[in-house]
Amino acid sequence: MPNSKNLVFFVLFTILFLRFRVDSFHGTARISSVHIGAVLDLNSPMGAMIELCLSLALSDFYSIHSDYKTRLSIHTKSAEHELDVASAVIEMLKNEEMHGVLGPQWSKEATFVAELGARAQVPVISFTAKSRALSHSNSTYFVRTTPDDIYQVKILAAICQGFDWQEIIVLYEDTEYGNIFFSKLYKEFQEVHIHLSYISAISTSAEDVDLTKELNKTMEMYTKVFLVHMNISLGHRLFVLARNAGMMSEGYAWLMTDSLSNFLTSVDTTPMEGVLGLRPHVPQSKNLENFTAKWKRKAFFRKPAIMELNMYGLWAYDTVWALALAIERILPLNSDLPKSRQGELNISDISNLRVSQLGRRILTELLRTKFTGLSGEFHLVDGQLQPSAFEIFNLIGTGNRTVGYWTPNRGISKNVSSIGESTYSTSTKELRAIMWPGDTLVTPKAWGIPATRTLRVGVPHIKGGFPEFVNVKTDKSTNQSTATGFSIAIFEASLPLLPFRLHFKFVPYEDDNRTQNGSYYDMLAKVQDQEYDFVVGDVTILATRAKIVDFTVPYTESGIIMVVKNKRTRNMWIFLKPLSWRLWLTIVIACIIVGIVLRILEYEETTDTNTITWRQPREQPGLFCWFPIAILAFPERNMVANIWSRFLLVVWLFVAYILMQSYTAKLSAIFTVDQLHFGFSDNSNIGYQSGSFVKDYLINDLKFNEAKLKDYTTIEEYHNAMTLGSEKGGIDVIYGELPYMKLLMHKYPSQYVIRGQPNKTYGDGFGFAFPRGSPLVIHFSRAILNVTQSTTMTMIEQDNFGYPSNQDSVINPDNPNLKAYNFGGLFIILGSSTIIALFFSKTSVGRNITSMVSKYGRKCSTFLFRAKDHESNPTNQAKGSPSEAVNESQNNTNVEAVPSPEPSTDQGEANESEPTNTDVISSGLVEIQLSESRNVDTRTAEEKAIDDWLPITSSRNAKWWYSTFHNVTAMVGAGVLSLPYAMSELGWFRVDSFHGTARISSVHIGAVLDLNSPMGAMIELCLSLALSDFYSIHSDYKTRLSIHTKSAEHELDVASAVIEMLKNEEMHGVLGPQWSKEATFVAELGARAQVPVISFTAKSRALSHSNSTYFVRTTPDDIYQVKILAAICQGFDWQEIIVLYEDTEYGNIFFSKLYKEFQEVHIHLSYISAISTSAEDVDLTKELNKTMEMYTKVFLVHMNISLGHRLFVLARNAGMMSEGYAWLMTDSLSNFLTSVDTTPMEGVLGLRPHVPQSKNLENFTAKWKRKAFFRKPAIMELNMYGLWAYDTVWALALAIERILPLNSDLPKSRQGELNISDISNLRVSQLGRRILTELLRTKFTGLSGEFHLVDGQLQPSAFEIFNLIGTGNRTVGYWTPDRGISKNVSSIGESTYSTSTKELRAIMWPGDTLVTPKAWGIPTTRTLRVGVPHIKGGFPEFVNVKTDKSTNQSTATGFSIAIFEASLPLLPFRLHFKFVPYEDDNRTQNGSYYDMLAKVHDQEYDFVVGDVTILATRAKIVDFTFPYTESGIVMVLKNKRSINMWIFLKPLRWDLWLTIVIACIIIGIVLRILEYEETTDTNTITLRQPREQHGLFFWFPIAILAFPERNTVANIWSSFLLVVWIFVAYILMQSYTAKLSAIFMVDQLHFGCYIGYQSGSFVKDYLINDLKCNESKLKDYTTIEAYHNAMTLGCEKGGIDVIYGELPYMKLLMHKYPSQYKIRGQPNKTYGSGFGFEFLPCSPVFFIQFFILFCLISKGHNH
Repeated sequence: MPNSKNLVFFVLFTILFLRFRVDSFHGTARISSVHIGAVLDLNSPMGAMIELCLSLALSDFYSIHSDYKTRLSIHTKSAEHELDVASAVIEMLKNEEMHGVLGPQWSKEATFVAELGARAQVPVISFTAKSRALSHSNSTYFVRTTPDDIYQVKILAAICQGFDWQEIIVLYEDTEYGNIFFSKLYKEFQEVHIHLSYISAISTSAEDVDLTKELNKTMEMYTKVFLVHMNISLGHRLFVLARNAGMMSEGYAWLMTDSLSNFLTSVDTTPMEGVLGLRPHVPQSKNLENFTAKWKRKAFFRKPAIMELNMYGLWAYDTVWALALAIERILPLNSDLPKSRQGELNISDISNLRVSQLGRRILTELLRTKFTGLSGEFHLVDGQLQPSAFEIFNLIGTGNRTVGYWTPNRGISKNVSSIGESTYSTSTKELRAIMWPGDTLVTPKAWGIPATRTLRVGVPHIKGGFPEFVNVKTDKSTNQSTATGFSIAIFEASLPLLPFRLHFKFVPYEDDNRTQNGSYYDMLAKVQDQEYDFVVGDVTILATRAKIVDFTVPYTESGIIMVVKNKRTRNMWIFLKPLSWRLWLTIVIACIIVGIVLRILEYEETTDTNTITWRQPREQPGLFCWFPIAILAFPERNMVANIWSRFLLVVWLFVAYILMQSYTAKLSAIFTVDQLHFGFSDNSNIGYQSGSFVKDYLINDLKFNEAKLKDYTTIEEYHNAMTLGSEKGGIDVIYGELPYMKLLMHKYPSQYVIRGQPNKTYGDGFGFAFPRGSPLVIHFSRAILNVTQSTTMTMIEQDNFGYPSNQDSVINPDNPNLKAYNFGGLFIILGSSTIIALFFSKTSVGRNITSMVSKYGRKCSTFLFRAKDHESNPTNQAKGSPSEAVNESQNNTNVEAVPSPEPSTDQGEANESEPTNTDVISSGLVEIQLSESRNVDTRTAEEKAIDDWLPITSSRNAKWWYSTFHNVTAMVGAGVLSLPYAMSELGWFRVDSFHGTARISSVHIGAVLDLNSPMGAMIELCLSLALSDFYSIHSDYKTRLSIHTKSAEHELDVASAVIEMLKNEEMHGVLGPQWSKEATFVAELGARAQVPVISFTAKSRALSHSNSTYFVRTTPDDIYQVKILAAICQGFDWQEIIVLYEDTEYGNIFFSKLYKEFQEVHIHLSYISAISTSAEDVDLTKELNKTMEMYTKVFLVHMNISLGHRLFVLARNAGMMSEGYAWLMTDSLSNFLTSVDTTPMEGVLGLRPHVPQSKNLENFTAKWKRKAFFRKPAIMELNMYGLWAYDTVWALALAIERILPLNSDLPKSRQGELNISDISNLRVSQLGRRILTELLRTKFTGLSGEFHLVDGQLQPSAFEIFNLIGTGNRTVGYWTPDRGISKNVSSIGESTYSTSTKELRAIMWPGDTLVTPKAWGIPTTRTLRVGVPHIKGGFPEFVNVKTDKSTNQSTATGFSIAIFEASLPLLPFRLHFKFVPYEDDNRTQNGSYYDMLAKVHDQEYDFVVGDVTILATRAKIVDFTFPYTESGIVMVLKNKRSINMWIFLKPLRWDLWLTIVIACIIIGIVLRILEYEETTDTNTITLRQPREQHGLFFWFPIAILAFPERNTVANIWSSFLLVVWIFVAYILMQSYTAKLSAIFMVDQLHFGCYIGYQSGSFVKDYLINDLKCNESKLKDYTTIEAYHNAMTLGCEKGGIDVIYGELPYMKLLMHKYPSQYKIRGQPNKTYGSGFGFEFLPCSPVFFIQFFILFCLISKGHNH
């Protein structure tokens, strides 16, 4: 037992001993503390919340890691304003051993704190400042432990893509953070083709009335999807007002970023119900639950109440853990912390901070730290927290529900567990059900007509008119209008097919008498003027109207047709009808007269054999009979020598050309109509519809006498007038639009007939008209396609018209011909020219007059040249009178200008001026002459001034004496005035004594510039000269402005210099600093010290007088440049532009204002690129290459001169400074052009503030150059910033003089407590506010123009628009706020605002061209892939594809390809493309046309060209151009009549064919006889030798028609005979062509049992679904021959008896077998709207091609 007790005692003793040893061991281990500062606004709810999170993070971390040998110690200081934050950080870094800074709370404070951290070499870690203007890449010691907002931008783009929202409205806060976010958002949305239909940058200080105004504006728009990005206070108020305005109802969609989502716990979310929000995903965990519970317990006892826990608190918590982990890893056991190097303790030198020896190591280890925190995975990349996932949540009631997730790799998904998958998705189908605003689960459309707005739909109202189309009735009691008719039925049938509901009312276009009060064009102008929202009615689509409105696709046929009475007759001499016999006789007589005159003029011989062009007299018999006609056939072979002969021939060719064209046009008009005889003569009256464009067609195109035109409004009026006829006051013919005339034919089917085919050069059918750029156009167009291609169209036509009758056509040969009187003017000109040529060539009087005019013309020219040369060289006066000088100039072939005497040195410096460019106008062409020439004004500036003052008649001596007197007087005066100051400088006496007892008061102003930079040195010199100039003029002033300049380069140095001046010196104002990023903090210092901070270089709009009272900017606001750029783009009709700008705060804010302005004038930014100021050439080249692949060729550059100049050099090297490109630049480059070589920028159009030329400016410039010459190092050339600095000094001096009374003492500033680091405690100026007030009132004319401040901003009087040419530039125009663009600045006072660029002077664009570039151009480096259908066999007449197997290159021909190629020259750009057949490996089409179009949608093809029918189903995946063919499905049957294979002989009868053959043989024989004789002049022999001429008489008369230049003859009578033959053959060919196109055949039709259709066509669906045909009775074919063979066999032999096909194909079949088949009935147009080209939706080429095809078809190019 004792032993056991001893054992127990021993064990206890051992344990106690070991415990003691362990304690002792731990006692020797030293805990190292690392101090980190934290700056928060602890008086704010958010600051208090974060401070609690930091505290809990520390306690939680070391309770778990109690064995760690380091301890993180956080020292928190409270600071509210920017200066307080800076003061707190400086105090910690100077006075305490801080190795890092947490915070500050807001982005605007973080920039300066990051600079402090970089100077002290300690990490600045922010978990709240999210602005992308500051990052780890541009500030090494800055770390952001929040995710980058670029992820939210990508999520928003994915959501919009998933819901198919192509339009969105963005509302964001107008701060640096908001503007930068917007620029990134626009960039991302641009890449996925999402259009920002409206943006609004809302001030953070906006009142409810401002928010309501913006909401009301958006309510009037069609877009119903909104994105909100702003702080929680502003955003919550916005949603409350939106709910009150009814914008949180069904049909709306709202998105919000985490700028609101992260703070939702602190507000009532009921007004935001239905909103879709984003927030970083926080994984649920036990640690998070415990922390949340603990945080709530601690927060409950906090006073005042703090904000609810949110993401920022979790990020702060995790940041503390990351810091603690990093610190533990960098410090070894028992190590001592390295001491910071102490900077010199200067009371105000904040740039001299304590440098941490541990900060860099902490930063390095922190960037490597990875762990799982409360907010998720903590992982920094490039100093930025990387998010694992984002939640997409839906606000419902007072709570929210997560509906899905987004991850960087996978995109949108339903579950966050699928993060690891790699397929990126933008599909929203996986999201859970979303409760949208209005308590609906139906996803809102992107579009919707405002529920609060009733659209005003204009309808034409013609009393009587055509009520079948539009019939308007108005209830007089309610004044409500209703409309019916065909056009209204189409409109109403389209409404249910729209993706939104339309609220509208009809507004008749009428006057007080309820009748139409203008033309249709006037009605459409009201759409442009926004009196109507759009117009519905029988409005014809015209190119002229398309300039002011946008049309939908047409819903009717198009064309103007002629309707006549049905009477028949024949005339065998119709080919003579185009010209009357009097005109024929007049032409013959004119030929003879012209020939005689030419014979007289050319008769004289000359000794110069080289000028003889006529044969010897024996070879000229009858020359006068045939030469005027021969010259038409052989213009290159019949040259003349006499100048008057050439003059006469030019006039004759002009007359003959008009005659030939008139004959052709008239003959075509005769033969392209039906064989109808009707009474239509010169005395016939013509009817047309009242108010229609047809009147212009009749007058301008058909040249009808307006007196013979009569307008009618109803069908009955037409009928009554046609019944009367012209003889009884009626009409004989009607010209009208096809829909109206078909209605007339239907009502009176047997009495009238349509003559000829519709003329489609005017009009393309009826359409609805909308404002330009309206989003409703595409929706209505798609709806109209669905209506017109369905049975609904048939029902509408039947309800309104019935079925129109089918009219046959026969030939009518009778037509009014042209008379000699019609060409009387031409023959008067021809006769006058003949008389003039004879008179001046063959009469002595005429020759004398010609000689005298020539002689005196030369004398005048010599006199003017000599006189000007004499005037510019005073020494020439010694030679005598002007007449003597002229005589001497005539006697000397080389006249040398005597140089002017050299001016004196003083004069030379005073009158320095650069050579000016001279506009030389020669031969009607504007030439830009840059180099000096003998016409350059060589007068000195002094001589110019004298010439302006003295009368022009004064002699040069008088001017010289006046100049001398003027200079001497000025010098003496200046000497007398400056004498006292000169004596004072020498110490002879004080100026004070000179002025008496008056005491001079000095006011001290500080200036902070980077004097080591060229710009800073230039500005400093301007400030110095401004002071000396001002007080040399205002020597009697009782105040003196004293400027104390300090040099500072970096932001901290600037702040340090300003603080030192404000603390230690009696400064009452600050000039500078030099850059925008430095100005923000300096403005805060100025506000605290109550002194004005006046900047003439910091142009960022983030800082202004409105948000910083003591800040004044003496430069114009950039908003003016934005307005100028918008005006220029409007003037040049540039609807698209690419913007390249610097990625800085200044650049991003400028871009946001630019986008806002361009949005208002409907200018689209097709691409933007925010380029880093540190970008290398490879980065710039990459961006340029990207833009080269785009269609837009207009660029705007807004960046600093260094970056911008490099960009232009690279653009030139890439070939982007060539023809077709347009470049604009802002004054961010323009103001510095003198410091760079502008050669690579040639052709650029720039902007700069206008500087009026003045004597003061010339003197200052000369003085500045003298001073600058001796400055070392070299300084920047004088620019606008120097002039603004100069004027700013003058304004300050004037203001100071007005606020200080005589002999007054300056009030002393209140001195703040001198704290070594408290920079917020500054000396408060008692004079600063008075200086500021007076400065804002100051107005005067300075060197830069009128100095006038409005709201603390300089107001510009005008801007110059200039053109860079070579190494210089030229002003081409001006812009003023009131007048807009003008040619002369003198017109500033005019009030009419103009955006017209026609007033600008000629502009030399890139590529040395004066032709204004188009906004569009296909990239020269990119070949577009043009898909073409390839069906083996098929219809090669439309598309025929051939592929070279060796090169694999495909070519395509055919009608569709020809239309495409004909439109290419009309495009505003050049197209580089290759055809890509839609085929499989066997080179045959491997799918349907729909499958081919799907490849456009999938971007395998850029677009498709071919015989592709426009269908509503296809329009869902592609956009179609305007149709270029007729539309409809037709039935083709066999003609029972015998087949005639010789139809091509039909136009001419057999006797005429025989006559032509005999004539050819006879003419050939005669030519053989005439040309048989040999000649010694071998050069004139054009026929072969006799043995080679066998058969000549068979082919030569025909060959001469095809190859007139190859079959010349030697004998004059042969030429005469050929001229006559050509004339006859020309008439025969024209007659044959016209007759062949007018042949009409009537076939007996037979309908069979089997039906043929085109393989792969949609016609099969039409036959089965609409006609209910048995599918077994349908047979498909691919070629015309297959059709023909099947029809030949018939049903009995396994063929077919009828074909259903599209109209273009069937017309081709009818053309190939014209007598065998016949179209039965009218085309069924419910399927298809013709052929078109297919593009991606909203493709930029589509809109251009759409308009080009519209114009092409209107001009009749496809006929």
